[in-house]
Amino acid sequence: MFRLLRNVADAPGITITELASQLGLDRSTLGRNLRLLERRGFAKISVGKDERARGVILTAAGQKALRAGTPLWNEAQANLGDLMGTEVDNLLAMLRKLTEATSEESTNFT
Repeated sequence: MFRLLRNVADAPGITITELASQLGLDRSTLGRNLRLLERRGFAKISVGKDERARGVILTAAGQKALRAGTPLWNEAQANLGDLMGTEVDNLLAMLRKLTEATSEESTNFT
C-alpha cells in the first residue's frame, strides 16, 4: 500500500488506467487496493473530465500517512540492503533490464 500511496502522491489526479500501467497491475486489482485506501480515508477517487475516467488523489490523511511512513520505508529498504548486500543490487539491475526488454518487445508487436 505504501508504494501505491507514493505513486498517487507523485502524480495527483492520475487516472486509474495510467496508475495501473505505471504499477504493472490490472485495473481490477488496483481498484480493490484503491478502495481500501479510500475506506481508510487516505485517497479520493473522482470522476474526470471524461465520465469514464477516474482520477485518484491523496487526502490530507493520506499525505500524513505517507510522511509518517517514509522514514520507516527508507529504514526497511536500508536494512534489506544490509542483509542482502550487493546481491540485491545485482538482482534489481537484472530485473530492470528484463522489464525494459519485455516492454520493448511488446511495443514492437503492437
